Amino acid sequence: MIRGLIAIALLGAACQQRNRPAAVQPPLAKPADDAGVVTPPKPDPGTIAVQHPVAWLQACLQLGEALVHSDAAVATAVARRAASHNPPSILATLLQAFPVDINEQRTRFAKLSAELRTIRKADEALRNGTVVMHCPMVASDWIQQPGELRNPYMPDTMLRCGYQVEPALK
Repeated sequence: MIRGLIAIALLGAACQQRNRPAAVQPPLAKPADDAGVVTPPKPDPGTIAVQHPVAWLQACLQLGEALVHSDAAVATAVARRAASHNPPSILATLLQAFPVDINEQRTRFAKLSAELRTIRKADEALRNGTVVMHCPMVASDWIQQPGELRNPYMPDTMLRCGYQVEPALK
């Protein structure tokens, strides 16, 4: 029991050490409502035009945001829409038959993010306006817009856990 508590404390401390302050980046969320609740925008799966790597990156951003909200239905819709536009074969493989289970979606998202990170590295335009973040708890990266860290892998327990590994171009 004590070992378990120590492990949890160490994981939490590791995550807190690696977090980058959100104050250095502009927030992604909408302003707080009257109750002080900040509501991030939910992705709209119907707004993706997937015919260029920039569009693939946008799909990844929308998919990540759906996972931040733990919205499996929107994540599935975003993936299906993206898959319907003749993506490169590695992306098509990851997007086709996209899982409906939220945990399986997060696993698939990690693989998709790795492939999109490779595409991002090869195209300077894709690095403009996006950063690569890393979650040490699941040892996976994701791409997001600069701003407040929003972990798509563990949003219920560690939404702010992670750190930036690749910056956006200035």
